[in-house]
Amino acid sequence: MVRSISVRSRSNKSIGRYLEALETADTQPAEVDGKTERLQEKIETLREQMRRMAAIREEVEAAARRAAVADRSGLTFDDLASEGHRRGGL
Repeated sequence: MVRSISVRSRSNKSIGRYLEALETADTQPAEVDGKTERLQEKIETLREQMRRMAAIREEVEAAARRAAVADRSGLTFDDLASEGHRRGGL
Protein backbone atom coordinates (compact mmCIF):
# COMPACT_ATOMS: atom_id res chain seq x y z
CA MET A 1 0.00 0.00 0.00
CA VAL A 2 2.88 2.37 0.80
CA ARG A 3 4.38 1.69 -2.65
CA SER A 4 1.01 2.46 -4.24
CA ILE A 5 0.87 5.81 -2.43
CA SER A 6 4.46 6.56 -3.43
CA VAL A 7 3.78 5.78 -7.10
CA ARG A 8 0.56 7.82 -7.03
CA SER A 9 2.40 10.73 -5.43
CA ARG A 10 5.14 10.63 -8.08
CA SER A 11 2.52 10.42 -10.83
CA ASN A 12 0.64 13.40 -9.42
CA LYS A 13 3.88 15.38 -9.24
CA SER A 14 4.70 14.45 -12.85
CA ILE A 15 1.26 15.54 -14.00
CA GLY A 16 1.75 18.83 -12.14
CA ARG A 17 5.10 19.41 -13.87
CA TYR A 18 3.58 18.61 -17.26
CA LEU A 19 0.68 20.98 -16.63
CA GLU A 20 3.12 23.75 -15.66
CA ALA A 21 5.07 23.11 -18.86
CA LEU A 22 1.82 23.34 -20.83
CA GLU A 23 1.02 26.69 -19.22
CA THR A 24 4.48 27.95 -20.18
CA ALA A 25 4.09 26.60 -23.71
CA ASP A 26 0.76 28.40 -24.09
CA THR A 27 2.50 31.75 -23.68
CA GLN A 28 5.26 31.02 -26.18
CA PRO A 29 5.29 30.98 -30.00
CA ALA A 30 3.91 28.19 -32.19
CA GLU A 31 7.27 26.37 -32.25
CA VAL A 32 6.33 24.69 -28.99
CA ASP A 33 3.17 23.07 -30.41
CA GLY A 34 4.98 19.74 -30.74
CA LYS A 35 6.13 19.95 -27.14
CA THR A 36 2.61 20.78 -26.00
CA GLU A 37 1.23 17.76 -27.82
CA ARG A 38 3.89 15.48 -26.31
CA LEU A 39 3.15 16.82 -22.83
CA GLN A 40 -0.56 16.18 -23.28
CA GLU A 41 0.22 12.62 -24.39
CA LYS A 42 2.41 12.10 -21.33
CA ILE A 43 -0.33 13.37 -19.04
CA GLU A 44 -2.86 11.02 -20.62
CA THR A 45 -0.41 8.11 -20.33
CA LEU A 46 0.09 8.83 -16.62
CA ARG A 47 -3.65 9.10 -16.04
CA GLU A 48 -4.19 5.75 -17.76
CA GLN A 49 -1.47 4.18 -15.61
CA MET A 50 -3.18 5.56 -12.51
CA ARG A 51 -6.51 4.06 -13.65
CA ARG A 52 -4.83 0.66 -14.19
CA MET A 53 -3.15 0.85 -10.76
CA ALA A 54 -6.51 1.63 -9.15
CA ALA A 55 -8.06 -1.40 -10.85
CA ILE A 56 -5.18 -3.61 -9.70
CA ARG A 57 -5.51 -2.24 -6.17
CA GLU A 58 -9.23 -3.14 -6.19
CA GLU A 59 -8.39 -6.68 -7.36
CA VAL A 60 -5.80 -7.10 -4.62
CA GLU A 61 -8.20 -5.80 -1.97
CA ALA A 62 -10.94 -8.16 -3.22
CA ALA A 63 -8.50 -11.10 -3.08
CA ALA A 64 -7.56 -10.12 0.47
CA ARG A 65 -11.24 -10.03 1.45
CA ARG A 66 -11.79 -13.47 -0.12
CA ALA A 67 -8.77 -14.82 1.75
CA ALA A 68 -10.13 -13.43 5.01
CA VAL A 69 -13.48 -15.12 4.34
CA ALA A 70 -11.67 -18.37 3.56
CA ASP A 71 -9.80 -18.17 6.86
CA ARG A 72 -13.09 -17.78 8.70
CA SER A 73 -15.07 -20.33 6.69
CA GLY A 74 -12.48 -23.07 6.24
CA LEU A 75 -12.53 -22.81 2.44
CA THR A 76 -9.25 -23.28 0.62
CA PHE A 77 -7.76 -20.77 -1.78
CA ASP A 78 -8.57 -23.14 -4.65
CA ASP A 79 -12.22 -23.20 -3.57
CA LEU A 80 -12.34 -19.41 -3.57
CA ALA A 81 -10.44 -19.11 -6.85
CA SER A 82 -12.86 -21.50 -8.48
CA GLU A 83 -15.79 -19.53 -7.10
CA GLY A 84 -14.28 -16.22 -8.25
CA HIS A 85 -13.59 -17.64 -11.70
CA ARG A 86 -17.22 -18.75 -12.08
CA ARG A 87 -18.32 -15.21 -11.23
CA GLY A 88 -16.02 -13.71 -13.85
CA GLY A 89 -13.22 -12.79 -11.45
CA LEU A 90 -9.76 -14.29 -11.21
